[in-house]
Amino acid sequence: MRKLQLLKKKIGWTLIELMMTSALLGMLGYGTLIMFRDGIKLWHNSSARLALYSEARLTMLLLTKFVHNCQGSTIRISRYNNNQPAQSFISGILIEPLYVKTTTGYCCGSGSDVITVGSANNPNKNHTRIYQEGNKLIIAYPYLEPGTDIKDKDEVDAHTYYKYITVSTNLESLIITYDDSRSDKIILISARFVKPGFQDQLQRINLKQAAAVKRMHSSGYYAN
Repeated sequence: MRKLQLLKKKIGWTLIELMMTSALLGMLGYGTLIMFRDGIKLWHNSSARLALYSEARLTMLLLTKFVHNCQGSTIRISRYNNNQPAQSFISGILIEPLYVKTTTGYCCGSGSDVITVGSANNPNKNHTRIYQEGNKLIIAYPYLEPGTDIKDKDEVDAHTYYKYITVSTNLESLIITYDDSRSDKIILISARFVKPGFQDQLQRINLKQAAAVKRMHSSGYYAN
C-alpha cells in the first residue's frame, strides 16, 4: 500500500521539468524557423542571380556581335545624353545581320526581334545605336518601310524610322572603350547588372568582354 502511494506521488511533471521541456521545444522551433528562412533566402537569391546571369550573358553577346558585324570605321563611342554615364553608348553601320534576343519586353519594343541590315534595307547607311538609359539597355535600329524605292534617297529618308528594343532592365553600369585608341582594333566592354533578391537584397554580376573589330572598312556581304 505504501509503495503504491509513493508511485502515485512520482507520476506527473515538476515545474522545472516543464520549463526545461518548453525551453528545448522553443529552441528547436526557432532553429527550424531559421533553417526554413535561410532556405527561402537561398532559393530567392539563387533564382535572381540565375535570371540576372542569363540576361547579362545575352546582353554581352549582343554587344560583342554588334562590334563584329559593324563596319569598324563607323563605330562611335559616347553617351546617349548628358544624364547618362560616359562611354555607355555605341553606334555604327551594321553590315551583317544582327539577331537580338532579350529576356524582357518592357519599355521600348518586343522581347525579341531580328535585325537584318545592308544595302537592301539601309541604303542611306543609318547608324544602329546601343545605349544605356537609366537602368535599361536599349538598341535603336533603322527600319525601312516595305515598298520604298531604295534608289530615291529622299524617299528612303522619308520612309525610314527607328525601332527600339529593350535588351535589359537591370543594367547598373556600362563602359565601352578601345583597348588602344591608336589602333581601334579591340573594344573592351564592361557591364554590371543588379537585381533584387530576397527582401530586396541586391544581387550583382560583373562581366567583361573584349570584342575584335573584324571589318574595319569592308561593306560586308549585303553590299556586294
